[in-house]
Amino acid sequence: MHQSFFDKHPLDYVNDLLSREAIRDVGLFNPIAVERLTAKARSGGGLGETDDMALVGILSTQLLHRLFIEDFQKREPLSDADDVKVIAAFPRNARFNLKAA
Repeated sequence: MHQSFFDKHPLDYVNDLLSREAIRDVGLFNPIAVERLTAKARSGGGLGETDDMALVGILSTQLLHRLFIEDFQKREPLSDADDVKVIAAFPRNARFNLKAA
């Protein structure tokens, strides 16, 4: 998995999210341990499954924190005037017993 993020063409967002400053600011992971793990991934050495999963977990957590905590923009709730379409797909053989309440 780590090869998706650390190949010949480095991804700016990965470097940003895994930087010592970003890790320290979020405060969920040990910046020194993350630095060691990312250095191991960048070196091209083989990462074991545990290291791979840890790296993806850290990166995912950092990304979620950025999107839903740091940069979260609250939107106004929908009003009765908003046109909302709900689409539901059910298997052809699905059977429902719907009764009016």
